[in-house]
Formats: sequence, structure tokens, C-alpha cells
Amino acid sequence: MRGVRPPALLAPSDRDRLCRRWRRAGGFRWKRGTPSTQLGEEALEAASTDMSVRAIFLDLKSSLIGIDAKLDNLTEQLDRIKTRVDDYDSRLDRLEARTSDI
Repeated sequence: MRGVRPPALLAPSDRDRLCRRWRRAGGFRWKRGTPSTQLGEEALEAASTDMSVRAIFLDLKSSLIGIDAKLDNLTEQLDRIKTRVDDYDSRLDRLEARTSDI
């Protein structure tokens, strides 16, 4: 098992394959008297949960970045629309001034 990346950095399919290998090998063998299989499974479960939380966080973060970019775009469009409305309003005022002279 030397040279294998930690489970948190693996893709889900690779992590599952690695979990099966560790279980077949008897799990982690850290010290005598410790139920090694149970500790190994707990460590793998914690790593898997950590990976899921990270994935959810990254999805939320990318969604927020996308929403922020869309909001900036909409704000720019709204500013352009306000400028056009102000231009049309001033043109209308000039036309009303001309027609009142007639």
C-alpha cells in the first residue's frame, strides 16, 4: 500500500476500490489489541464524509461565484437601461417644449 494517495484525494471509484483492498488485507494494523478493521473503516468513512463535504462546499462556492457574476451583469444592464430612459425623457421634454411653442 506504499505510494497510495490518501482516500480524501481520490475519485469516488478509486476510493471504493482502495477501501475493498484495505478490508481484504485486514484493515489498518496500527497497534496490538486494536480492532484494526474497525479503525480502518472509520478512517475511510471519515475521509469519505470529508470529501463529500468538500465537494458540496466547492459546488456552493462555484454557484455563488456564478450568481455574483450574473448579478454584476444584470446591474450593468440596468444602468444602461436607466441611461437610455433618461435620454428618452430628455428628448421628450425637448419635443414638448417645441410643441408648446407652436
